[in-house]
Amino acid sequence: MEKQKCEHKIWGKWGSPYQCRKNAVVQRDGKWHCKIHDPEYIRAKQEERQVNFDKERAESMARGDLDQARKDATKGLTLEVIKTSYSRANQAISNPQIIIKSEN
Repeated sequence: MEKQKCEHKIWGKWGSPYQCRKNAVVQRDGKWHCKIHDPEYIRAKQEERQVNFDKERAESMARGDLDQARKDATKGLTLEVIKTSYSRANQAISNPQIIIKSEN
């Protein structure tokens, strides 16, 4: 028995179509498809890409919201105040005893 070839048409760089040269692995709706051109495989890959895109978009939006919150929080503050606050925060992270002493 001769192996079936994928029936998908590929458009060449000169504008003329040719048949995919890969062996077919699945038959859907009466047509043979290789794994790459299998409609179910294509649909699954599109869904996976969409999920990844949505996830990255949500993360990007969250970063944008955080950046905007930072801008809003520092609006009207002088650079000296921001530097002082940043310096104190770094000191507190590196030496938590400073916070305890200053509260007493």
